[in-house]
Amino acid sequence: MLDEIRRIASEAEIATAPACHALWRRVVALAEADTSSPPSAEVTYLAGYGLYCLVDVEPLVLEQAERWLKRAVALRPDHRFAQLYLAHIAFDDGRFEEALVLLNSVPSDAFAAIDQRWRDLKVQELRICCLVQLSRLEALGTAFERYLSIARECDEMDFATVHELPALIASLVRRKDERP
Repeated sequence: MLDEIRRIASEAEIATAPACHALWRRVVALAEADTSSPPSAEVTYLAGYGLYCLVDVEPLVLEQAERWLKRAVALRPDHRFAQLYLAHIAFDDGRFEEALVLLNSVPSDAFAAIDQRWRDLKVQELRICCLVQLSRLEALGTAFERYLSIARECDEMDFATVHELPALIASLVRRKDERP
């Protein structure tokens, strides 16, 4: 079952809509039908990630995605991808403390070994944004230094994923400009 789910998930990652949506729905359906005991952390992660990928077309699936991802972490507490996407969900929902705890559970070089340094950069970007949102300014210097250190190791295409930090800086500038 896991091999079939992985194969479909790989196809979904490179497919365009609406084909990718159908493939992610298939991943979720297969995960729901999986009767393995104990359930596989990877199957539960892929179902949660698949639902996360469907949020833009089916907004009501976000809670389901979170449940599947939490189950993956419960089955394998060091599941870095499940932790990362749970952090994304918490961050997007404004639950910055929860997001920061999840992000801090991911080592700063967790994805470098699989040649996905851009994910390490994303984790650090979200850490910085959470620290600002939580007014933990004393930790910002160290967090930003780590961000720059990771960025130096990235190639130029890795920066395509950086969205939250520029948006945060822009909102802080707008707030400053709006003060009397």
